[in-house]
Amino acid sequence: MCLKINYIPVFVNSLQTEINFYTEKLGFELLGDGVYHNANPCKLVKTGDNIVIGLIEDPTLTGNHKSNMLLNTQDLLQDYHLLSAAGIQFNGGPQYSPNGLSAEFTDMSGNAYVLFEQRNYED
Repeated sequence: MCLKINYIPVFVNSLQTEINFYTEKLGFELLGDGVYHNANPCKLVKTGDNIVIGLIEDPTLTGNHKSNMLLNTQDLLQDYHLLSAAGIQFNGGPQYSPNGLSAEFTDMSGNAYVLFEQRNYED
């Protein structure tokens, strides 16, 4: 058996608001309609590395089914400023850790995202 992931579901309050967030602010590509098992409206977006996310409109689930995603970047400081200029409000400034640099933000439905630049401080 070889199971494959179709898409990663993310529950949202409003499809149109989140489509704008994912395409205009994060730069993801809108693929079109998707199918979710309970027939809720679903739109598919694709990241730069071809991961597909299913935006599923269900305001009753957003509070209980929040998603957390880690978005890798090669230059956190540059992307932090680009995303801030695009209107994304971060939960604080970039933070250094032993593994790299990160900054957190949320979408309009309360899903959490960590922008992360992995760094090796021993080189």
